[in-house]
Amino acid sequence: MDFRYISVVSIRSVIPWPPSQLRSAVILLSRQPVQRRDRWRPFLAGGPVTMGGESHDLRRSMPRPDRSTKKIPKGETKKGGKAPQGAASERQARVAAIQKKAKASERKGTSAIWVGLGVVLVLIFGLVGWAAYDQATNRPGMGAVVTYDELDDPSDDLGRNHVETRVEYKQNPPVGGDHHPTWLNCGIYEEPVPNHHAVHSLEHGTIWLTYQSGVSAGDLDALRDLASQEFMLLSPNEDQEHPIMATAWGRQLGVDSGTDTRLQQFIRDWRQGPQTPEPGAACTGGTSVDLVGG
Repeated sequence: MDFRYISVVSIRSVIPWPPSQLRSAVILLSRQPVQRRDRWRPFLAGGPVTMGGESHDLRRSMPRPDRSTKKIPKGETKKGGKAPQGAASERQARVAAIQKKAKASERKGTSAIWVGLGVVLVLIFGLVGWAAYDQATNRPGMGAVVTYDELDDPSDDLGRNHVETRVEYKQNPPVGGDHHPTWLNCGIYEEPVPNHHAVHSLEHGTIWLTYQSGVSAGDLDALRDLASQEFMLLSPNEDQEHPIMATAWGRQLGVDSGTDTRLQQFIRDWRQGPQTPEPGAACTGGTSVDLVGG
């Protein structure tokens, strides 16, 4: 047989396939001229081959033992097993579980907020109660302070008119009322001072400390220490009810000792206090003597 005239079709029909088994054909064709061997190169290499005016890729037409072209029936897996019938139900169950967990977390967060608010309210009420208790504990006996100018009682109005005559006051020392246009300078006085000037100083937020002559030297020293502060007056007064008295506009406290802690609390509460008609007005630049003749 003359192998020079063997066609592609005849070779595929007599020689085993795939091309890896065509080594015998290569041997037979090795003696052909170079020009004719070139015609067989694509076929032997497994590349595209032209037949009948059309190009054919033998590599793509050959079956691959490692790949299966068999279609997997619906409902089966590649390994041949049946796909689970309740897959959709399982997904729905997982989604429902996630949603349930999220709602539970939301409820826990809301509960934590309410618990936190409750704790805050308890703390607030506790602090308010403790403040009231502490105030009552640290201000013992402050209920002894007498109030003379109740804001809701017009009949208790002390009056604030300026007059250039002597004024008769209901209290001794006076706690407010009409007074001289010139205030008394703040400071320590060894003699009684004119009430109508001192009342004007009370209107400016001054605390007026007065004492009877029978107080001890220690009490007098304590009063002098208190009166060394700003907006303070100190003077003797024999006709007052208590040995020592502290007076602010509309407020008054009587004690027996100059070291009584209520005096300091009285000063903290009422010097330039909320009851002061003219807080911040001057306590100097007035007068230190009586300007009313006679």
